Amino acid sequence: MSSSTSQQPLERFCTTCGARKQADSTSEVVIQFCASCGAAQYGLPQPAVSSATGSKMLVFAAVVVLVLGSASFGITRLIIDKPAAAENTTASSSGNQPATASGNPTSGNPMSKVSPEIQQRIADVQDSLAKDPKNGGLVVRMANAWYDAGAYFQAEQYYARYLKEFNPKDVAARIDYAYTILRQGREDEAITETKRALEFEPKRVEALYNLGVIYYGKKDFKSAKEWFEKCIEIAPDTEVAKSAKEIIKGIVSNNQGS
Repeated sequence: MSSSTSQQPLERFCTTCGARKQADSTSEVVIQFCASCGAAQYGLPQPAVSSATGSKMLVFAAVVVLVLGSASFGITRLIIDKPAAAENTTASSSGNQPATASGNPTSGNPMSKVSPEIQQRIADVQDSLAKDPKNGGLVVRMANAWYDAGAYFQAEQYYARYLKEFNPKDVAARIDYAYTILRQGREDEAITETKRALEFEPKRVEALYNLGVIYYGKKDFKSAKEWFEKCIEIAPDTEVAKSAKEIIKGIVSNNQGS
């Protein structure tokens, strides 16, 4: 068997869903089958999610939609959720509509519940990517399009490919990548990737805030409070800081009442 190269051949990826069609190692297993190409999509096996873990994800909540930047393909999503209700959504700094998918890996045809506008957007980027497969900007645009479609499994594949093959230091893409992982129930991996983004940009407010929310979801309130406080210190006069302060009040209040 020939040794693998550091850069995966492009034919290893489905041009529709973006997932690898071959395993990189013997530890990877079939995650699902692509509804377009029919090929098996490989990834590391995920641990079983207990009912307790599932309940943690229900802590995320009522949405505060914030528009924090101008539209670009390098947008970064904030987890603007106040811990209270049972549904998790996110706001996009690009001004696009918030995604509201369940957070589970997309099964079957990922396009089946996508709006015509996003379907066209995905198709357009696919066409461009087919003509220019080594264009990293197109790869991350495809990741963002799948994200906005609520297809987090597909978005994850493109973000992972972009960060590995084109620009591992892209902080915005790294934060988005972490969020797609979180929406599939892999909290610890999401924490690792978000902290990796902070290695490149320690004062990135989105990453600081998101870590607070993720730790809150894990019911690690001490760590959550620490990350929210860092967020407030970096950007004290922003709406993000205001949201962080309100969550900290809830943490303190719950601790006093317990």
